[in-house]
Amino acid sequence: MKVIVLYLGDLLHCPPAMSLVNSLNESGIETVFIGYPDGADAFSSFVRSNAGVRFLFVGQSNTGGGAVAKTLRFFKYRRKVKKLLCSEYDKDSVMWILSNGSLKYLGNYATKMRYVLHLLELTEQLYLVESKHLFPFPKKYYLRAKAVVECEYNRAHITKAWWDLPALPYVLQNKPYNRVAITKESPLDFSPEIAELFATKLKDKKIVLYQGNISAERPLDPFIDAISELPEEYVFVAMTNGEVPYRGNCDRFFRLPFVAPPDHLKITARAYIGILSYVPVKNSYSILNTLYCAPNKIWEYSQFGVPMLSNDLPALRSHFLEYGDGVALRTTDRESVKRSILEIGENHEQYSENAKRFFESYDYGEAVKTILNGCYESRKGDAK
Repeated sequence: MKVIVLYLGDLLHCPPAMSLVNSLNESGIETVFIGYPDGADAFSSFVRSNAGVRFLFVGQSNTGGGAVAKTLRFFKYRRKVKKLLCSEYDKDSVMWILSNGSLKYLGNYATKMRYVLHLLELTEQLYLVESKHLFPFPKKYYLRAKAVVECEYNRAHITKAWWDLPALPYVLQNKPYNRVAITKESPLDFSPEIAELFATKLKDKKIVLYQGNISAERPLDPFIDAISELPEEYVFVAMTNGEVPYRGNCDRFFRLPFVAPPDHLKITARAYIGILSYVPVKNSYSILNTLYCAPNKIWEYSQFGVPMLSNDLPALRSHFLEYGDGVALRTTDRESVKRSILEIGENHEQYSENAKRFFESYDYGEAVKTILNGCYESRKGDAK
């Protein structure tokens, strides 16, 4: 078996893509990755750590320039992808297409192959030009996939209903898969500035951590505001690649820049409580995408036994009720946030143990093998 992973996106900002490559490499399956190169040291390190994978690049990320330049680059890369596949794909291959964005580089060519369609976001329809909702892809791309993959159970049912699929999509959860041993004592050797901050202003503090992108659907103000009314040992840290539009005046709020995986986990490991904040907004994805979110952060926090606090969403509330590793707030006013942080603190050990138990409950590598095996057989059962 050969697996050809196609991901035309920023690999270092996509933990599910990195986990898939790591898992395939460790399993010994012949693996080819087709995507964009990146000059960052972290990217080079990732390539070196996956010496069993052949990395083939189509060119720099399809960003920058005007609409005409982007369009010309898109079709140039599309030809390059097809050319690479002509030489790499054979009767024993499985094409693993990561995201609807990557599918656009294949179009009808995909239907000639055995392929996995792995959607990273919940979308009711795929478009060649998402921003204008032009040129929708027909349902044949979903129906002809040997395996459709979602990252969350409710999303799988929604996708099955939308696309009239004969079987429930597989569920491949966003659990990080890497071989780097990280603990709370791991040195912060990737950044002298961050190491200095933890040695001084953050030393012996109870860190309430948010990590991830910043956008309109991820408000942090109520969580940061609450810190200013908690004991001095509590601080709020946001690790993100964007500015935090915080409008309050909490003097125990600290912003850290984006830290490339897996080094970012050295900060996660030091957290006392992990924050998840998602508000549904209209964008190119379904409005349900946020309601049934499946954040990488759940796994990253739980890996180190970090209890979680979130706003009220169906996916997160049901998760916390099942595993007991966090709290979903009915309302995110300042007083509710304060009470929940203190409640988690009073029962921190139990929440932490529950989080670790959740992390150990799922075997990512076995889930990948199940999906690949399903590509060679007709499937009528439920999501795995």
